[in-house]
Amino acid sequence: MTGEVATWRMVIAVSVVTGLAVSLGVVARAGGQDPPSDEVPGSATSAPFTTTVSSSAPGSTTTVLSEAPVGEAVRVGVREALAAWGRFAGSGDLAEVDGFFDARGPQWAVFEQEAGSVGTSFVAEVEEESLSIDGRSATFLASITFVAEGGESLWVRWEIELRPDPDGRWLIWSVRDFSNR
Repeated sequence: MTGEVATWRMVIAVSVVTGLAVSLGVVARAGGQDPPSDEVPGSATSAPFTTTVSSSAPGSTTTVLSEAPVGEAVRVGVREALAAWGRFAGSGDLAEVDGFFDARGPQWAVFEQEAGSVGTSFVAEVEEESLSIDGRSATFLASITFVAEGGESLWVRWEIELRPDPDGRWLIWSVRDFSNR
């Protein structure tokens, strides 16, 4: 009986903490203010953006909000997505870009048209110019050098829009070419 009481106390405690966290988020957004923007290249905001569930004892779970910087999560999303894009270029397999690009976005539609075409794989060297985050999307401006397997390279300047998925991962929504600007 004591074990069952402890388990229920843990469930109730986790529910209360989660409810408070959600309530605080709703109250913060009800004020009509957007979260702070991350406008400075190389900087990052430190608002919680993911929820992790870990087991501390058999049959129990604890919910913890991660304090990882949102700016760094966006940067990781860009690097991982461009690496996946390089693999997709060589294979034509949509599975390479799945989970790195938003399937509802315009860039995914381009991938669907190119699927099955096999070209040359590449790696992307990214030099960040600016990053702006408004909570619902991020805009990442960068100079990117694509280096193909044979050593040929191509330089572009892209504005990449990312959006968070329900798990807190930032996925590329769209890419705009600013190479001539």
